[in-house]
Amino acid sequence: MGCNSALAVHYHVEMCSPAWPQVRAGLIALAIVLGLLDGCPLPDRAHRRWWNAPVDDVIRPVQRVVLRPFAWIRGGVRFSQRWALFAGASAHRYRLEVKGGRTSGTWDLLYRAGDPDHRAYADELEDERVRGAWAPYDREQERYRDYARWLSRRVLADHPEYTVVRLSFERVVIERGEVRGTGEHVLHVDTRRSAP
Repeated sequence: MGCNSALAVHYHVEMCSPAWPQVRAGLIALAIVLGLLDGCPLPDRAHRRWWNAPVDDVIRPVQRVVLRPFAWIRGGVRFSQRWALFAGASAHRYRLEVKGGRTSGTWDLLYRAGDPDHRAYADELEDERVRGAWAPYDREQERYRDYARWLSRRVLADHPEYTVVRLSFERVVIERGEVRGTGEHVLHVDTRRSAP
């Protein structure tokens, strides 16, 4: 089959070589085999059991040798077939706190994630459409500071007794199903009331 300009436009790429279908099929097969080998669920050495050790001893060295020439793909473009079906939560957990500060220097806790006694502004904070702006991590979300300033201005408008509003994340520990605050806070955003 010769090159046809209508066919080239249709496929957006002009592949005129008669060998192209075989080359393409070979590349697809190679990608499938490498993906299967890369995604082979081998346990960490610490979690090996006696019954999977023989398979692990055979597959792991083959996997290492075959995938070595393609390691740049995983590292360079952050592409891999390895993923956890049931990924565990991070060991470092945080919860959002919103506090109002008075001129006396005292702070009132208005909102604390997961705390039934401190639920002020829960509707604004826990709505699924905006929760991504302050998702509880130790690193700042892209829109966190903008959202924090917006919420702080709203709190200041509702509470003339506050001179400053602080949003921060407290590191928590979960032990036996109970959440315990550590007192360690990160990602502080303080918004002060502007002078009249």
